Amino acid sequence: MKPISKIVIFLLICLRVKSFHVPFKASRCRAGGCCLQERTTDIEQQQDTTASGDAAALRSIRFSGLQEDQEPQLLCNFLMELGACSTSITDADRGTCNEQALFDEYDTGSMTRTAVATHVWNNSDVSAHFPASTDLQWIMDIVKESFENLPMYTVTPVENMDWVLYVQKSWEPIVLPPFCLRFPWHTDELVQKKLKETNVENAVEIQLQGGIAFGTGEHPTTQLCLNWISDVVGRVNKDDIKLIMDYGAGSGVLGMAACKLNPDITAIGVDIDVDAVQIANQNSEINSVGMKNYLSNLVQTKDGESRSVLLKAYSSKQGVMAEILPDDSNGPVYDACVANILAGPLVSLAPTLAGLLKPGGLLGLSGIMESQSKVILEAYEPDFDDVRVEETLGGWVLVTGRRKSE
Repeated sequence: MKPISKIVIFLLICLRVKSFHVPFKASRCRAGGCCLQERTTDIEQQQDTTASGDAAALRSIRFSGLQEDQEPQLLCNFLMELGACSTSITDADRGTCNEQALFDEYDTGSMTRTAVATHVWNNSDVSAHFPASTDLQWIMDIVKESFENLPMYTVTPVENMDWVLYVQKSWEPIVLPPFCLRFPWHTDELVQKKLKETNVENAVEIQLQGGIAFGTGEHPTTQLCLNWISDVVGRVNKDDIKLIMDYGAGSGVLGMAACKLNPDITAIGVDIDVDAVQIANQNSEINSVGMKNYLSNLVQTKDGESRSVLLKAYSSKQGVMAEILPDDSNGPVYDACVANILAGPLVSLAPTLAGLLKPGGLLGLSGIMESQSKVILEAYEPDFDDVRVEETLGGWVLVTGRRKSE
């Protein structure tokens, strides 16, 4: 890469960073495949086709087969600065014997650096979506000037369709015995068909909104936690659990599952995201369960990010404020606690979660990769007995324990 081009990219990123934050690297781009091909004719044809069409239409530029030293992260950042609506990096070897799995969120040593920021596949494809009104020839001239020896690229139109409806149609009810998770667009007939296909009778139905809160049942960690709740609430300790904490509640699915299994249970949910708290409370009302969701008291610190969360909480457009976890619910009053977050935060939260459980209280943790289980066990062993990996699913683990008696 030419030094002057590197400076231009650096200034662009400093002035207007938008999404996909990755470290800026100063190494030189080297050849690693076919050279960037000029596709003037194709681009002009694409622009002629979309000029008279929908102004909201999108076109996709795809660079195939970038090597790691060609800096696909930097290319993504640069394309965003040039006006891309979105960018993505995918494994060009997906589905082959050379496919690489990169999904360890935290380095098992430092537990601080994310894989997305520090790693990339050896052979990657980079895609970017641009509005139809964008002059792609101008974009490619700048890219060609800034990045030497990039692979050939292709330009294709993005189908103009109702993507929300498309996703909804492909998103069927999720059956995780004894639970069936359904969404507003699911009819009773569709739910019954799914239950019949999976041979599940007397399912415990939970309705969720298709929103931005995590916890829709598809991810292995949600399934592991639901299995744990089904065991400790539905069978093993049914009469011992009256109050349960869902820490990092997201959609509230885990707390609601406990309430659905035993109507005598009260669930408290905690999250650091205002939207998630509001969605979880709406889900609780829809399902008529005894669950109340709050913002974590940890967002009351004075750093800028925490203050911005509080400002959002107190300025809801709907006029519904997200409440902070009250003092009488922020202590060792819970019979059980489930937390489906990520390994790094779970390590930091070990004293917090220990402080919420009664002596003998049960703990279920997920959001943990198999490679991260050791550091989680070490973090929770000082305050919990019988800390162990209880179950594994798709490379993720469920860690359980019992609060020590003091």
